Amino acid sequence: MLMINIQELKKIAQKYYYQDKLFTGVGFRVDGYKIEEALKFESGICLGQYTSKYFANEKEIIHVDMDCLEFPGDDIDYYPRYKNNNDIFSGVAYELGDEEKVCLEQHLFEDGIRVASVGWYLSGQMHYLTLMKEEDLSQSFGWYEDGSLGGIDMILEEKKERIIVTVGEQKQLKTVWIEENYFEWMPKYQDRFEFHYFETNNSFAEFSASPNFSLIAPGVDDIVFHSIASNNGFKNLYDIDISRTSLSQEAIMELVNVKTLKKLTIDDNRRNLLSIAQEFKHQRPDCLVTLNNSKITVP
Repeated sequence: MLMINIQELKKIAQKYYYQDKLFTGVGFRVDGYKIEEALKFESGICLGQYTSKYFANEKEIIHVDMDCLEFPGDDIDYYPRYKNNNDIFSGVAYELGDEEKVCLEQHLFEDGIRVASVGWYLSGQMHYLTLMKEEDLSQSFGWYEDGSLGGIDMILEEKKERIIVTVGEQKQLKTVWIEENYFEWMPKYQDRFEFHYFETNNSFAEFSASPNFSLIAPGVDDIVFHSIASNNGFKNLYDIDISRTSLSQEAIMELVNVKTLKKLTIDDNRRNLLSIAQEFKHQRPDCLVTLNNSKITVP
């Protein structure tokens, strides 16, 4: 979504244009450090006041330029608290670019703490969304400018369950981190997710592993592994780090057949994987194998 300073819009015959095209997006008006108003436009027609779908009740609070906020550093509660004119700030702050012609980010503050953020590319494509307003759920998403997924970070605070997935270009997974019971508890929160990605442990098939790839935490099981492996998902794999997962020894040994693989690192002190690491090295002497920071060698 484009957020443009209203001064950049041209009004012709009761319609608004931006760069000679009928404007769809948000136009905002700045007075000093204060955002006086934000209006929603659709195909050149002003539809009235704009309220972000991600910032509940923001209509009633102050909107300012991010540059007017003071960052005092970390406090005893860990969270940094932002101030405006020496007062703890609650409201929405705009990060403006290109000489205040465009808004690239919005941040919602409650009692000085940033609880939600949304950002856009200059094209208007959403760049990221982070929501931490709810006590029992935090959610974060990122995208590339072409709209493809860049990553997610979902925390079910009540149960301390979490999933982190980072994605490179061309849908290549860099990191998959899943806590043990995430998929068990996730349905309780699902209807509050702003976007829906990786909601089952077999929902990775449309992605592949990047050359340098990490699998982390007990929620990564054989189903996750085989979902990634499907559709030749390990064809570019060069270096894999397997840490504290629930992968079976059989699944780990399947990596023997990945001819591009040259480095296997296993970190897991919960179970004895020495024999599997040694067998892997025996079958793939060309591959550097490390178990719990110790290099594996075979006679």
